[in-house]
Amino acid sequence: MPDKTNEVLKAALGYAKKGFAVFPVHSIKDGACTCGNKKCSSPGKHPLTKNGVRDATKVAETIEAWFQKWPFANLAIATGKVSGVIVLDVDLTHGGDVSLEILESEHGPLPETPLAYTGRGRHYYFKCPPEGLGNKVNLKPGLDIRGDGGYVVAAPSMHIVGRKYVWNAEADPGSVKLASMPPWFYAILQIPDPNGTGQAATVLNGVDDGKRDDSLFRYACRLRQKNINRDEATLLVLKAATNCRPPLPEKEARCKIEQAWKYSPSMAATMLQVASNRPVVTGSENGLHVEWGDKLITADITKLKTHTDGRITGILRVRSFMPGVPENLHTATFNFMATASRSRWATMLAERASVIDKLIWLTMLEDLCLIVTDFIREGEPPVIINVAEEEPAPAEFLIEPILLKDDPVVLFGEMASGKSYIAQVLAYILALGSSAGDISGLRASKKHRILYLDWEAEARNISSRFCCLANGMGLPREKFAYRRCSHRLTDDVDKVREIIATHEIDFVVIDSLGLAAGGDLNITQPAMDFFAALRTLKISSLIVAHTAKNNNGHATIYGNAFFGNQARSIWEVRRYQEQNESEIAIGLIHRKMNYGKLERPMGFRLVFDPLSTIVYREDVRNIPNVEAARSLPIRIKEILGRDGPTTSQQLADGLSASKETIERTLRRMRDRGIAQHVGTSWMLLATKEEEELVPF
Repeated sequence: MPDKTNEVLKAALGYAKKGFAVFPVHSIKDGACTCGNKKCSSPGKHPLTKNGVRDATKVAETIEAWFQKWPFANLAIATGKVSGVIVLDVDLTHGGDVSLEILESEHGPLPETPLAYTGRGRHYYFKCPPEGLGNKVNLKPGLDIRGDGGYVVAAPSMHIVGRKYVWNAEADPGSVKLASMPPWFYAILQIPDPNGTGQAATVLNGVDDGKRDDSLFRYACRLRQKNINRDEATLLVLKAATNCRPPLPEKEARCKIEQAWKYSPSMAATMLQVASNRPVVTGSENGLHVEWGDKLITADITKLKTHTDGRITGILRVRSFMPGVPENLHTATFNFMATASRSRWATMLAERASVIDKLIWLTMLEDLCLIVTDFIREGEPPVIINVAEEEPAPAEFLIEPILLKDDPVVLFGEMASGKSYIAQVLAYILALGSSAGDISGLRASKKHRILYLDWEAEARNISSRFCCLANGMGLPREKFAYRRCSHRLTDDVDKVREIIATHEIDFVVIDSLGLAAGGDLNITQPAMDFFAALRTLKISSLIVAHTAKNNNGHATIYGNAFFGNQARSIWEVRRYQEQNESEIAIGLIHRKMNYGKLERPMGFRLVFDPLSTIVYREDVRNIPNVEAARSLPIRIKEILGRDGPTTSQQLADGLSASKETIERTLRRMRDRGIAQHVGTSWMLLATKEEEELVPF
């Protein structure tokens, strides 16, 4: 149930009853936007819903569901015909109060109408005319109009300056009716401002080199939008060109008029709405979402990658939400560091959406490239670690001592060693949680939602194994998410992240590492790409890998050493099976642990029949190819404890080790108070726990 004490929710429901369509937007927490983007260009103001202002509603059930999902949210009111309101936005930081005072001194005061105070200004609410009214940006310095397709953030939302939006105590919607906008204000909306203050005056005063083409073209479009006589518009543009630094040649200035007059006034207005508003940027782990002109044009960038040669590439999808223009304009890989890419795309997009000129498209793509490079270079914000206030944190396990919380663990072994089966046993224990109890010495304290990413088998194979485990062990049946994979994780990570979010997954199994990484596994790049992609998932994981033999004959993870370096814990899987037996013994040997000691080898026995599988705990001393992997101090201790005083030569013979190795180990055990030398023999001192014999 939604939190009925949430004052923003209460306000949203109240607005809806008055006929205002509302929707949730990001809020402010700790002085920053809740979207997490440190450089958010619209903090506490951009939408939380997929379609933004298009999702605005008056339906109470929908509003309650939103604020149950996002209890921290600010709220916004959609302006224009959908809510029946037009809002005059007065921005004090840009001189809006002065501009409004001048207008009121010339035409008379604004009528009494609902008035709200923002963090940096005021919102005057007026009745929307039946024909509607569009958005007008920088009508005068610090004055904007929010109409059809627009929205405003409303009380009691939080502003970035740390103050809440509030209504004037004597002019809130409950006590004052919406007034019509005065006729003189409508008149101002219909005429240009070439000689007054604002953007037009700035252009007429001249702009610097590098901004001339874009600024004069936009100015020409603004004049076209206002349906100004072409001859008059030409004189204004030529005057602005003469004042530029250096002056723009007359021929080029006249070209701006030619370009602008290709469009109807309404098309010019649409193009200016896209080009004049600052893009709204939303960053996430999936990439970037950018909107222009109140979402008339959007760009989604995914699979961002920085290359060793300095290139930054990603999949760029540009869409239009303008009438008469195809929605999907283009989707392809884009090089954000290449000027040629921008030029080619600008030409193509201008052909597919001719309502926006190529020059505007080029400017938008330039802005987009800057946004992407800043996003890539910024990375994640720093986290302050205060050692004075914190205590050491031991490693956390999901299943002790095998599966770590929030870190990648690798199980590797030879072909048909049983590593996938062990991974599935662990996954099933996690899926059941505490309801499974203790399974062969393994248990999970709570249920987890599992995603099994499989590059090798099929869903029916994994499902059958889980059913056999449930039958054999008398366990409850449990659901889990499965995905058959064929692409590298690096190329597929956005979809995987979407699945994780949709199904609220908190543990992932990757089977197997080589296919998930792809490419030449003996070089560093595939390993780096794989773990970089895995890291963005921010989830606990178990990775199944194959074995390689190094020069010393010791088993290691197949491929580049980086695969082992990036894993936080590594277990080798060894299998032993006698002929004509329907059971296998599996040993797990701990090869690496970043957060503590190496654990002793663990043994399991799996007994199969066609419809069930039973898992038992097995003494590793009964698994021939695992016994030799046990710690030498532990095996020496067992012999001394069983046989009493024993010579180093007898130990060497019994353990198939050199006498020098045995004596070196015995001396270390003596120094640690575990054994002592008596005459020619060694004997055990039972003063230490066996775990201390396991090296870190």
